[in-house]
Amino acid sequence: MGEERKQENETSKTQQNNKENKSKIKKFLKIVSIIAIVFVLITPFILYLSKNKIKNIVTEKLVEKLSKKTERKILYSKISYSFNGFEIDNPEIYEKKSNKIFAKAKKLIIKMDLIDTILNKKEIEVDEIIIEDGEINLIKNNSEWNFFDILDLIPKDSRPLSERYFAKMLRFENFNFLVKENLNEIFLKNSKISIFHNFKSEIFDIELNGETYLSLIYGKFFFNTNLKTKIHLKENLKKINLDEFKIKDFSYGNFKFEEGNLNMIFDFQSKNLDLNFLIKNFSGIKNMEVTLKAENKYKKITSKEINIKEPFDADIKIKLNKEYFKAELISDNISFKSEIDINANKHILNIKTQKLDIKSNSELKNPILKGEISEGIESTIRNLIISYENIISDIIRDL
Repeated sequence: MGEERKQENETSKTQQNNKENKSKIKKFLKIVSIIAIVFVLITPFILYLSKNKIKNIVTEKLVEKLSKKTERKILYSKISYSFNGFEIDNPEIYEKKSNKIFAKAKKLIIKMDLIDTILNKKEIEVDEIIIEDGEINLIKNNSEWNFFDILDLIPKDSRPLSERYFAKMLRFENFNFLVKENLNEIFLKNSKISIFHNFKSEIFDIELNGETYLSLIYGKFFFNTNLKTKIHLKENLKKINLDEFKIKDFSYGNFKFEEGNLNMIFDFQSKNLDLNFLIKNFSGIKNMEVTLKAENKYKKITSKEINIKEPFDADIKIKLNKEYFKAELISDNISFKSEIDINANKHILNIKTQKLDIKSNSELKNPILKGEISEGIESTIRNLIISYENIISDIIRDL
């Protein structure tokens, strides 16, 4: 009997302990639930306050310090951001101590993983920078460019430029670029530019579309541009691979052509140039002063006309290095082939038109001409060839 009572007491105690434990667990779960509910309710409020606090830091501290440091007005209408980056509406940067616009845009978007960058990355890596509907004005005044003071803010870094460049994609959409130095001016209007670069790579892929205006000392150029190129860059340019450079509606004075396609590779280390330029519907040579004079002289000597036909298509090929130059021009009016070997001091030349066929295989600065050429025009052609050889020799020497 005594043992049965003991067992009953132990069973009763066990059941009571279980009830107490269940009660404690329920209380704990209630407390956890309350904390979770409070956390869920208060988190958006905390994030909102944090967001505004960060925003105030950015707007009041960073922008203010930057403005004072550069002595430039920096304005914007709104900053929006998330863990994936941030956006700035209507950013404007003014010239130093001036009310003139240096750069502005409707929107600046920077896409990057802020959390990963803060926690794991030693380097800043930006996935994409997009700048929409704006302008940049790069102007040289009093022998100094208007952006040098901004470059001074960049910390000194001994690494090559290709390793310091931190944006994978940089895009300008519907943008105007002005580069002005004294009387020379380049203006890209309504342009679209993209620069793609893998972090620490030496290769930059560049695409450009837009209207191009060049105002230089010796004339003004107008054309539409469609460009695709690869630039090999470490600290300095190593190589340019121009996959596609389409020029449309080109105009320079009397010179015009409907379309031009340029392909080019230039290695800055070996100084090798390989260029091919196809031109469609070119005109303007016929009415040049030098052409009219040559035609008059040719007519007096031969009683014939050169009779240049316009517009015409042309294919231009050029190869160039430190020792060798080769040029070839094939068109409806003329065939021109020239090979200059500096080491061998040789120049092979062939010029052919509907009226002329001139050949030369001789030493530099001493052309020996073959073909049906009158004495009166031979000396003129020889002088032109020598002048041409001097120009090419100077170009090769400067490489």
